[in-house]
Amino acid sequence: MWQTPFRPDAGSASRQSTAGGGATGPGSHDRKHLPALRYPAPATQVAPYVTVLGDDLAIRFLLTFGGAALYLAADPKRRGRVKALIGPDNTRALSDLLGKFPRRIPFAKAWLAHCLAARGDSTARIARTLRTTDVTVRRWFKAV
Repeated sequence: MWQTPFRPDAGSASRQSTAGGGATGPGSHDRKHLPALRYPAPATQVAPYVTVLGDDLAIRFLLTFGGAALYLAADPKRRGRVKALIGPDNTRALSDLLGKFPRRIPFAKAWLAHCLAARGDSTARIARTLRTTDVTVRRWFKAV
């Protein structure tokens, strides 16, 4: 069965995140000794998303909705994919913050590749997740 490589941590608004997404859930006792993850500084195009959602949730949001135009309701009431993923409060906050910006969600593949590498994903897995080649992923890593 396929499992998502992401560990949601909606409360993470800092530049560091706890490994494994927190201290709850199965196997959490094994992760207490792991150091906090250090993600790269967000690219300018994704900085507003990281500011509102935190690193882990911003990564999930960009992987889910990146590249497409998206309506962010100022007052989300109905069920929707955005509200289901990030919650109504974060949807409102993004709508307020991005009100003057275009609603096309950026891909930010190079930044996402570095974030996934910080989590320990292999180059091949990153390439599959971002729908690109391993050569391109290695080129992004060399560019830093």
